[in-house]
Amino acid sequence: MKKLFVALAFIFASFRAWAEIRYIEIESVSNTAIVRLKRLEDLEFLIGKNNISVAFFQKSSGDLLITASGTYFSIFLNGYRTIDDYKKGTSAGFKNGSDFSDAEKHGITSSELYYFFTSNRFSTVADCSDARKNGFPSSNQYYAAKEKGFSKYSDYSEYLKYTELGYKTKEDWKKAEKKGFSYASYFYDAQAKGFSTNADYQKAKSYNLMDESSFKKFCEIEDSIERIISAKTIDKRQAFVFYFLVQLPKGESAISVLSKSLKNLYDENSSDVKNALSKYVNNSYYGPTSLFDQDSLRSFFASVKTSELGSYSSKTEIFKRNGNKPNYPATKKASNGKSGMRNNDENKADAK
Repeated sequence: MKKLFVALAFIFASFRAWAEIRYIEIESVSNTAIVRLKRLEDLEFLIGKNNISVAFFQKSSGDLLITASGTYFSIFLNGYRTIDDYKKGTSAGFKNGSDFSDAEKHGITSSELYYFFTSNRFSTVADCSDARKNGFPSSNQYYAAKEKGFSKYSDYSEYLKYTELGYKTKEDWKKAEKKGFSYASYFYDAQAKGFSTNADYQKAKSYNLMDESSFKKFCEIEDSIERIISAKTIDKRQAFVFYFLVQLPKGESAISVLSKSLKNLYDENSSDVKNALSKYVNNSYYGPTSLFDQDSLRSFFASVKTSELGSYSSKTEIFKRNGNKPNYPATKKASNGKSGMRNNDENKADAK
């Protein structure tokens, strides 16, 4: 028990002596043998054992020196002026004593915050701390974001992203992405022309149908033709003729009259729709109306069954339309081809 008391008394005395060390800055040490220590623990041991109360700090070399039993001992403290500062600074991650001292002057205890502060141009430490807390990588971006009203870097970087792409608002950007648009110019042009999706907008561009009524009409015809193709397993040109046969009223027509009637039905469409249909059926050289010529119709009736629409006699060349209008089921392709023009409800929702 007595030995334990003595040991504790020695430790207390050592700590007391070390804690009350006075540090004196010196210019240099000359003509003196110096023992250089590698470990701080060894220096602390010598201080405690010899009740040392004075240590010398050499600024030019960054060394701390003590004298014990007539011998000089030194250790490199990398610019720290005291042992306490060295321990605090190194454990906090400061590169050297000079940085640690400068951080203390600014009221900074975190090395990460200090080096962020010194590598940027913040007006105040408070701004630096706020920027770091909210994820800003630099003072320039922090102050630029503040001017725009952003307090978080995530919001500001998102703002930069959609404005660089040409979008006016975040809502427009998100809406455009959802609707498949990659370019802001396409999105706003589509909005102005009434297209709600990029697929419809690009489709309208490819057929040069940039007004609402023409695009809707074309999509209706295309959808019907695609349904006919799927239901009857015929090619696109045959389905094109079949579609216009469906539009005929009930009655009998000789092939010459039938040819004219089909052409008249086709001509009821606008020139834009007709041009689009010509491209759609890939018959632009002769024009789709060539499919309604008498010879083309004879070939059509010889290869396509039209019993659900009426009957055709190859002898009399008369087509009897029964008035039925078959409703063929939608196909995936036909469904995708439906017009995506914006309706009034969509426009009202966007205006809110």
